Amino acid sequence: MSSLSLLNSSGVMPFLTLTAVFLFIGPVLIMGIATMWSNLKQKISDELSAHVIKILIDLGILNNIPKRSLHDQIFTELNDKFDTCISDINSIFTEKLDRINNDLNSKLTAEAEKNEARDDDFTKETHLMISTVTERLDRIEEACRNDFGNISSEFTSIKASIEILQNDLAQRYAVVRRADFDQQSVSNESETNGSGLEVR
Repeated sequence: MSSLSLLNSSGVMPFLTLTAVFLFIGPVLIMGIATMWSNLKQKISDELSAHVIKILIDLGILNNIPKRSLHDQIFTELNDKFDTCISDINSIFTEKLDRINNDLNSKLTAEAEKNEARDDDFTKETHLMISTVTERLDRIEEACRNDFGNISSEFTSIKASIEILQNDLAQRYAVVRRADFDQQSVSNESETNGSGLEVR
């Protein structure tokens, strides 16, 4: 008992008791509130339906029409109005989208024309550069041909000079050889004559 009186004196016991009571009563309170809300919604729905029917009767729409037919008629009218609203919204969006599409197409067409004009200018500049380079290459090729002709004629004259030198060299070699041969013949003869004198 001393421990129970200790808990009670410290104030912990009332807190636990309140927590337990709230845990048991809380769901019941929530279910009660949910039920009251559901009943309130049903009452509002019934009142609203009654007012709608009264307005339809006042407008002369519901004269001599059975209840099921009334539901169908209301549904049909609401469906028609919904279809009309959707159709209006669709036509408004289509019109705006067409306008946006036309604006974008005109801007893109203008931009494409600008790009095409730039491309034409670039193509003209490129053709001009290519023709300039081609003309320069043609001049360089012609100069090379002329230089080649000059070089070829110089090679021809050098070749003729070399042939003349070769012929001169061959003639001198032949003359020197003949002179050597003649000298050798003379020395061989004198040796033969000298040795023939000794033999006698």
